[in-house]
Amino acid sequence: MVMIKGFNKEINYKKLFRSYEKNIEKEIRVLEKKAGSDFRWKEEIAAIPNLLNLLVSILDSPLTPTVYRVRIITCIAYLIAPVDVIPQEVYGLEGYVDDFSAVVLVLDSIRKNLPQKLILENWKGKFDIIEFLDNSICQTKVLLDKNILREFQRIFDPEGE
Repeated sequence: MVMIKGFNKEINYKKLFRSYEKNIEKEIRVLEKKAGSDFRWKEEIAAIPNLLNLLVSILDSPLTPTVYRVRIITCIAYLIAPVDVIPQEVYGLEGYVDDFSAVVLVLDSIRKNLPQKLILENWKGKFDIIEFLDNSICQTKVLLDKNILREFQRIFDPEGE
């Protein structure tokens, strides 16, 4: 569990992310049942829980500067907030595109500005995280409307604007 200064209780991220992951899995199953469904980014969306675990591990690291801790907390807050730029309740799996983009932008900011070992040592996933981030940044630029992307970059990756 992670304790954030200023909060009165610990946040059980594992429980929170497991619930988030179950919602994504449900949306993928629904999408797979639809005939003719062509949403191409379901593997990337399915990776969000692993990416969130990476963010929490980086948040816990003593090597992480305060400015990046704030970005990580802002990103997590965005994901759990009931209001979304692209709501899952309306768009199903496609509603996770903004969540995916926020996570990827924060991780890319960390990758570009901090020692890469911070990501590599905390990554527990099965794929090459650096290659994944490279591809995901390109996809984010395609997936998001340019105005939304600009705002997300301002919030989650100001150096990358």
